[in-house]
Amino acid sequence: MLGVSSIASLSRNVIILCLVNFLVILGFGAFNIIRPYLVLALKGVLTELPEEVASIDAGEAVVEMGLMMSAFMATRSIMSIVGGWIGDVIERKKLIILGLSLYVVVGLLYGVVPSINMLILLRALQGVASGLVWPVAEALLADTVPSEFRARAISIYVMASNIARIIGPSIGVVAYTFAVHFLGFKDPLNAFRTPTVLISIFSLPALIASLTIKGDGGGRIRSGGGLSLRDYFKGFSQLAAKARRSLIVIFINGISNGIAMGIFMSIATVYAIEYIVKDPALLGGLMTIASIAGLISAYPASWLSDKIGRKPVVIASMIISRTSIILYPFTWDFTTLTLIYIARVAAFNISRPVMQALQADITPKTIMGRVFGLQQAFSNIGMFVGPIIGSYLYYEYRKTTFLNMPGLTLPFIISGLIGYITLILFALFVSEPDKKNEIH
Repeated sequence: MLGVSSIASLSRNVIILCLVNFLVILGFGAFNIIRPYLVLALKGVLTELPEEVASIDAGEAVVEMGLMMSAFMATRSIMSIVGGWIGDVIERKKLIILGLSLYVVVGLLYGVVPSINMLILLRALQGVASGLVWPVAEALLADTVPSEFRARAISIYVMASNIARIIGPSIGVVAYTFAVHFLGFKDPLNAFRTPTVLISIFSLPALIASLTIKGDGGGRIRSGGGLSLRDYFKGFSQLAAKARRSLIVIFINGISNGIAMGIFMSIATVYAIEYIVKDPALLGGLMTIASIAGLISAYPASWLSDKIGRKPVVIASMIISRTSIILYPFTWDFTTLTLIYIARVAAFNISRPVMQALQADITPKTIMGRVFGLQQAFSNIGMFVGPIIGSYLYYEYRKTTFLNMPGLTLPFIISGLIGYITLILFALFVSEPDKKNEIH
C-alpha cells in the first residue's frame, strides 16, 4: 500500500508519463502478437489463416524477424544518445511530443505495408520515435521523485507497461478476429494488417496527454553543459571514481544484456509457434499471464530495494532470468513453456525498475538524460547485434544436434551464458551509493 508520503511523491508528471507509457504499449502490445504472423504472410509462408493449417514453418521467417529487431535497435540507439543529450539542455516535453507524433504516423503506415523491406524500414522509423520518447521520459521520471521513493515510482511506471501488455495481446487477437469474421478478410495479409491501426488509435491520446506535461526546467542550459561534445562529457569527468566505474560497468552490462536479450527475443516466439503453439489466441494468453506475473512482482521488489538496497534485488532477479532463458528451448509442452516464460518476464520486471533507480541514484541530475540515453543506446546496440546472431544460429542449427542436444538450443544457451557474465560484472564492480554520502 502507498503511504501518504508516497502518494505525495506521485507528481503530475509521473501520472502523465505512466498514462503515456500505458497507452503506447497498449497499441504496440496489440500489434506485437500479430507481427510474426504478418511477417510470415508478407513472405508468403502463411497463405492461409493460421487456425486453418496443421503446422506453420515459422523458422522460415526467423531471419526477417531478426532484421526487423536490428533495424529498430539501430535507429533507437542513435536517437537514445541524441535524445538524452538534448533533453538535458532543452525541455524534455518537446522531444516526447515529437516522438509520440511519429508513433501515430508509423501506426498508419503499418496498416498498408506492402513488403518485408518496407516493414523493416517502418521498424527503423519506429526506433527513431522510441529513442526520442523513452530515455527522455524515464530520465524525467527519475528526476521527478526523491531517491527514497525512486524505485517504487519507476516500478509503477513499469506496472503501467505490464497492464498494457496484459490487455494488449487480447485486443490484438480481438482485432484480428474482427477482421476475419466481421470484415470478411480471409487473406492472412489483410487480416493481420488490420490490427496495426491500434498503434495510432492509442498513440494519439498519448500524444494529447503529453501536451499537459509540466516543464521540467530542461529549457535552461544546465550546469552539465550545452550542445557540444566537450560539454557532453563535462558532467562525466566531474563524477567520483566509484560513480564513473559503476556507470561504465552499467553501460558494458547494457550492451552485453542487449546482445543476450536480442538473441532470445528474436527466436523465442518463433520457437513457440514452430514447436508448441500456433494459435495466436493461445500465444497471446501466454504473454498475458506472464505480464500479470510481472505486474504482481514489480512493486514489492522495488519497495524492498528502497528499504534494503538495490544490488541484492537485481542480482537475485538476474539469476532467475538467465536460468529461465537457458531452460526455454528444453520445454516441449505449453504448460512448461508458460512457467519458464513467466519466470523470465517476472524477473525482468523486478530488475528493470530497480536497476534504473540505482542508475539514477548514481547520476547527478545535470546529466541524467545523457546517462539514461547512453545506457539505452548501449543496450540497443547489443539488441541490434543479438537478433542477427540469434536468428542466424537458430536457422542454421535448428535441424542439427549440438553436444547431443537439439541445435536450436545453442542460441538460447549462448544468451543465458552472456547474461551470467554480466551478472558477475555487476556484482563485482557496481557500487551502490550510500544515501548519506552519495558517490557522485
